[in-house]
Amino acid sequence: IGFFLADAVVGLMASNLSEEQLADWGWRLPFLISLLPGLAAIRGRKNLPESKLFLELMNSSAHATSRSDEEIISDSLSDDSADSSSHGHGQSRMGGYTGGRRQAPS
Repeated sequence: IGFFLADAVVGLMASNLSEEQLADWGWRLPFLISLLPGLAAIRGRKNLPESKLFLELMNSSAHATSRSDEEIISDSLSDDSADSSSHGHGQSRMGGYTGGRRQAPS
């Protein structure tokens, strides 16, 4: 979608501005236009709450507890019993790539 929007902006600029205008200042317009979705993304990210797992990992790192990150992740995954169907070759339970290693079912 982004490619088509960018192509549309360049097409509109090329049809409405001369080559000299494009070379002088017109090339700056796409960068100015891209500020709007960029600022919206930043604002949206700031309002997005952190996940429980991330907060636990940060809390454990800040307080230097004896629990490893793997133990915290394991405990968090055992709490989430709803999605156990993603065990398989190349995917972890959280859906991330594991380098092709098979994950043992818990």
